[in-house]
Amino acid sequence: MANTRAPQRKQSDEEESIPMLLLEGDKFCIGQDGICRTYYEIERWTASGSCLYQNEKQQRACLSLEETYDLNSARKTFQLRKKDPVSPLAQQDFTGMSLVTYNNWVVNVGKRVFQSIQLEEIEEGAFKSAGTGSITWESSIAMSLYSSSNPDLLRGSILELGSGVGLGGMLLHQISKGNKKGISLTLSDGNMEVIDACRENCYHSNIPLHVKHLEWTESSTNPVETYDTILASDCAYKEEHIAPLAYTMKSRLKSDGRIHIFGPYNRATLHSLIDELRDRQNMDVQMHVIEMSRYRLTTNKSKEESKKSFVSRNIATFLHAIVSRSRNTTSPQSFALSSMHDID
Repeated sequence: MANTRAPQRKQSDEEESIPMLLLEGDKFCIGQDGICRTYYEIERWTASGSCLYQNEKQQRACLSLEETYDLNSARKTFQLRKKDPVSPLAQQDFTGMSLVTYNNWVVNVGKRVFQSIQLEEIEEGAFKSAGTGSITWESSIAMSLYSSSNPDLLRGSILELGSGVGLGGMLLHQISKGNKKGISLTLSDGNMEVIDACRENCYHSNIPLHVKHLEWTESSTNPVETYDTILASDCAYKEEHIAPLAYTMKSRLKSDGRIHIFGPYNRATLHSLIDELRDRQNMDVQMHVIEMSRYRLTTNKSKEESKKSFVSRNIATFLHAIVSRSRNTTSPQSFALSSMHDID
């Protein structure tokens, strides 16, 4: 997610301050104890009016997420939640349900499922050698919550590229516990400092995942391990990384495998990566939109009251690109890149 934690170092007059990555109107509430809380859920309806879920089973399987962020220690706690599908404004009996409210808007956040995940970011890592992988980003949350209602995305041997401190992979591990098809998940990153932090986070949350160092490369003469599924969420930030990332994706993919890429719809390098895979690597690319609501929960009231209200709601828009070696027919959920103006 967007990192809103102010750096703890002293800043000279000559240094340029780093802006907080918030959406317009996003009220980021920080309590006196340095704690802020956020609730995330995938929107059922897209901006174009299409339903994200093809059936009721998909909708019922979709999970939501509550995040508690301690800015003083750069620690985050993530709790997956599950609810029955209800309309936020419906007049019905909410007895026994966990709710957040704002004026007349009622949101059923559901019941806690699975063990919570404890995660620590790298102190000031974004300013030093650890880079962007030192903090968590909302694309990992969108990827995980979307996958909860689309379990077929997670099949066979899975490699996540650019895993960072491990949020996406750890959430996917929790979500896939009920997957009867049998999957194996490997997290990877090219930065050893980030890899160490990822392993520590997995250990402290008692999540047994394989984490390995993997650098992206534009060529290789040695045989490499290949996977049924490759995942990447918002891991391309520089244009010079696009070609080696695309080559790594293709070279690590089995002949009948799939690549799933998630990222903010307006990220320029995401579109560069898609162009690279489609045009230079000659791969098939299908895309669709995912919208995720972000609720900032109040922190300036009593502990009990703060669990029942939120101060802002914003919708972030992501793209999900499905990449394969073969040329497949576009599914009803997908659309061509030329139709991107439909989501404006």
